[in-house]
Amino acid sequence: MSLYYFNKNNFKKIFKVYQNNKDYVKDKDVFLNTLSLGNMYYLTKKFLNFKEEGSVMAMASYTKNRIGKNLFEEKLNHFNVIQSLIYDFAVLFKKNPEIICETMQTELERIVLKYVSNIIKNKNRNLCVSGGVFQNTVLNSKILDICPNLYVDPFADDSGISMGAALWYSNKNKFINKKINNLNLGDLPDYNNLPSGKGYPIGPKDVAKLISEKNIVAIYQGKNEMGKRALGNRSFLYDPRDPHAKDKINLLKGREWFRPTAGTVLHEYANEWFDLKSKEETPFMSYVFNVKKQGVPGITHVDNTCRIQTLKKEQNFHYYNLINEFYKLTNVPMLLNTSFNLAGEPLVNSVLDAIKTLTTCNYKFKFIYFPEIGKIYETNDFL
Repeated sequence: MSLYYFNKNNFKKIFKVYQNNKDYVKDKDVFLNTLSLGNMYYLTKKFLNFKEEGSVMAMASYTKNRIGKNLFEEKLNHFNVIQSLIYDFAVLFKKNPEIICETMQTELERIVLKYVSNIIKNKNRNLCVSGGVFQNTVLNSKILDICPNLYVDPFADDSGISMGAALWYSNKNKFINKKINNLNLGDLPDYNNLPSGKGYPIGPKDVAKLISEKNIVAIYQGKNEMGKRALGNRSFLYDPRDPHAKDKINLLKGREWFRPTAGTVLHEYANEWFDLKSKEETPFMSYVFNVKKQGVPGITHVDNTCRIQTLKKEQNFHYYNLINEFYKLTNVPMLLNTSFNLAGEPLVNSVLDAIKTLTTCNYKFKFIYFPEIGKIYETNDFL
């Protein structure tokens, strides 16, 4: 874990924590015999036989039985994971995974929020966070409470190192204050791989009607998104009004039953439906927010929150138009949005990936919408 102070293209290291078999400090480097926060989540996932670290965060919301157990101690002004205590605790509550998860989530928040409080103090500072731990959208939302000027790296896991290196190099000699507007940086689609004479012409109004009739529709357009979040170029879309939406999506994707679903809401209606705290927008699904209005049980988690993406027309023209048509039909300006992939598979990239996903899911969804060519394909078009 590292902390740096940045001013344009100048920076200085405040501290850096390394995992080591001995505890000591050398200049601004701290060496501790500890686990990282990310490893804590990884081991919890493995112990509970969950599929992803995000499952730990999701399960944490299913209990209010707070144990309040500190699994970390302070050492050399930093945290130290008491590894044997974590294992003993996990064994003790093996039959209550929600208690294990809630405790791990609470401990994560306790440590990170203490760091943030020490960084911010009483100053109006800007904070940028990156790394896999900050895929934890519940944690990010709680950081907002004490640091309104928060920027979460939208490409925060290890796969984003390439983008970080590119940005660092571009700023090496001259500071360039250039905002990342989208993550659609992958490969362009090759629509020549679609079978000729198949599919049928369709517009966003008719696709919105299909979704309102409780059909899961995949959308495929443009370059694929980088990072962990599907943002409307490679997404499964569904009706957020359906109280069984979460079960249907989790069954389709092969995820655990308790995993929540996310939503994309038209930017101009976001504050009407969600408490965005200090944020004017959240285009990269970096936070969860409390749901203010009833009517979208399909994307409302058990703790009354939802991970959302706000969307402006200039950010994704075709996706915006589709949601807007759904809004005209239903008076709900949002869609359930989850990544276009099945369990254990990466996000769909090529057209052939999309076809393979459709034909191997046993009719759990039947439609892929290609807005750039104005056509929709069904399973039988590829059999």
